[in-house]
Amino acid sequence: MAAMPRLASLLLDDGGAATFDLCGETDAEDRACLTGLASARIRLTCQRCLQPLELELEVNFDLVPVTCTDEAKTLPADCEPLMVSLQGRVKVSDIVEDELILGLPLVAHHQDGGCAGQLAGRDDSDSRDTSRQRPFADLAEILARNNGKSKE
Repeated sequence: MAAMPRLASLLLDDGGAATFDLCGETDAEDRACLTGLASARIRLTCQRCLQPLELELEVNFDLVPVTCTDEAKTLPADCEPLMVSLQGRVKVSDIVEDELILGLPLVAHHQDGGCAGQLAGRDDSDSRDTSRQRPFADLAEILARNNGKSKE
């Protein structure tokens, strides 16, 4: 991952490697298209327990190279634009890095029960403190009484 500095900056460490398959073709509208699959085994920090989390990241992508935003606006909704220079050159590693970044989870966390220090099978509803004061607990009863008086 060291060859992908933007992605590496979001990870726990820059170890590991990414693999990808990339295919160039033209679609029914005679537009150039890049389709591919990128995958990487990455390490993030779990946002629940703050311990390392290994994640197998796999993203599929279908891109249409465009040279300006006006060209991108003319694409159908199902086409993802890929901004390229006027010479049409693009670094494959940049495409793969971008797609892996987009595939990162919004909040990285272990699967349920997988966090260090988390009690297995813990149900948060059982851990509620029933002795805690609830200042608005009687509000429903007061409103019910007042609504009953206004209907009379």
